[in-house]
Amino acid sequence: MLVSGADGPTSPAELVGKTVAGPKGTILHELLLAYLASGGYTADDVNFVDMTIPDAQAALAGGSVDVALLAGPAAYTMLTDGYHKVTDGNGLVGATIVVATTRRFAEANPAIVRTFRKAHRSVLDYMAAHPAEVVGMTAKETGLSESAVRDMLTTYDFSAETSAADIAAMSDTVDFMVANGMIEKAIDVKSLLLPAE
Repeated sequence: MLVSGADGPTSPAELVGKTVAGPKGTILHELLLAYLASGGYTADDVNFVDMTIPDAQAALAGGSVDVALLAGPAAYTMLTDGYHKVTDGNGLVGATIVVATTRRFAEANPAIVRTFRKAHRSVLDYMAAHPAEVVGMTAKETGLSESAVRDMLTTYDFSAETSAADIAAMSDTVDFMVANGMIEKAIDVKSLLLPAE
């Protein structure tokens, strides 16, 4: 999400001329540009500073930027500290997290790929069977309260399956990266998927 101070921007027009910090070439960067475009603006209408999520969070807290591109615990913490959500990805971008390897590695090491997939599914099964324990573990690792972790869980899809919506979201990201000079040519996302087992 885009996060700002309590009296920060509330529309694409109010972002014009502001300094925005976050990781370039990510879904967060794509969100910023999609939000600007929804008001008829482009990247040229803001001062974008490329930095990591923790650095963007610190820059916003320190007042050196107007808006930070944040996700996960960083976003949640800032909101609970009184900062405000300018926008999130709903209706603008589809955030899809993938596990990737090279095709060469996958073809040379099918047993490793199978083992990884099996372990991944086993972790998802464990999460489903032991939700309270998983919430406690996550709270300990992130420094968030268990209540915060439970709130955030509803915003994530941990499925190991690739859906049509995932493919559409990744295809939109390809278009975004081509349009912004981050990759030279478009690729067919479906061609990157390993066959299901």
